[in-house]
Amino acid sequence: MFVSEVPARICFFGEHQDYLGLPVIACAIPLCCRIEVRVANRSSSRRLLVLRVPQLDQTTTYDLDSLPPQQSPRALNNDPDFALAAIHEAIVDGWELTGAECTSTTEFPMQAGISSSSAFCVAWFHVLAKLAGKTPISPIELARLAHRAEVAHFDAPGGTMDHVTCAVGGMLRIGPGKWDVTLLNSNKNTESRGVWILAYSGEPKDTLKHLHRCKNARLSLYEKLGENWDCDDEGILSSLTVDEKQLLETTLINRNTERQAAQHWNSAAGETIAEWMQHHHNALRDGLHLSSIRLEALNEAAQSAGAWGFKVVGSGGGGCGVAWTSPSLAQTVAAAMERAGAPNTWIIQEPARGAQLKP
Repeated sequence: MFVSEVPARICFFGEHQDYLGLPVIACAIPLCCRIEVRVANRSSSRRLLVLRVPQLDQTTTYDLDSLPPQQSPRALNNDPDFALAAIHEAIVDGWELTGAECTSTTEFPMQAGISSSSAFCVAWFHVLAKLAGKTPISPIELARLAHRAEVAHFDAPGGTMDHVTCAVGGMLRIGPGKWDVTLLNSNKNTESRGVWILAYSGEPKDTLKHLHRCKNARLSLYEKLGENWDCDDEGILSSLTVDEKQLLETTLINRNTERQAAQHWNSAAGETIAEWMQHHHNALRDGLHLSSIRLEALNEAAQSAGAWGFKVVGSGGGGCGVAWTSPSLAQTVAAAMERAGAPNTWIIQEPARGAQLKP
């Protein structure tokens, strides 16, 4: 038996811009997806890969010698099977898989903006690599494979931030290239650097809806700007609609705020970085319309309790938010957000390790 363990993630800066070729700052957190694996007897006449997900009350059996066909991209809007997609991608690469019984569980809410599906895809591909005798495998290669299964396989709009953060772990700056990774100094849980409070709003969100809207509209705008976000052509700028001007302003705020945070990450106090994070949240809320009434209630509650800043996490419209505060106020801020409607909160003191296989 072995266990594949992969952390969830929080994005602090650059939300909704990794797929635009712009950098992000993200952190793996110590809330994990775990897949427990019992390898089948190799003498068995059938190669069956069984996947149980108790939290969804689902059990799926994949006959490796008679797999269902690959799903079309349209399945992404209905019922995508990321586990099946990963199996097909592994077979395309020539992997010889063995049968096993697998049980997947998570320590965090699913579809809440902290990469539950990406954490699963990374963990699942790590399982497949182990079953095929392809381990050890580098974190970046694992991220690439998981991205293929979840995004490229379905021609989906997502970027690489989630897969890289979950696979590599730590506090990272990712970009501008899809697989460019810089390890940043992690939080030291000092009074000046602070801690983070992750809060689940309990609200449903529509990840693909927000991704399609935010990505497609801005890629069209980018083309109109001559593929230059800093376009200074007055003719082009004057031709932009009111909505396009707002999108441009929001994109530049988000890009510039991430740059500022990255430049001063190792030297600035946590309170200062958290204020920049709040500025980023405000742009996401007002320019991309990614917040909600419940998330804004958590935002107000956190800041009233003394938090330095707050930000929506993930695709938005629901899911989670994160507050940044001093360690001495962590419990106070968490309690305030729970009173404001958060069903769950978690105090995060430092980043988590990336993908691991454990005996």
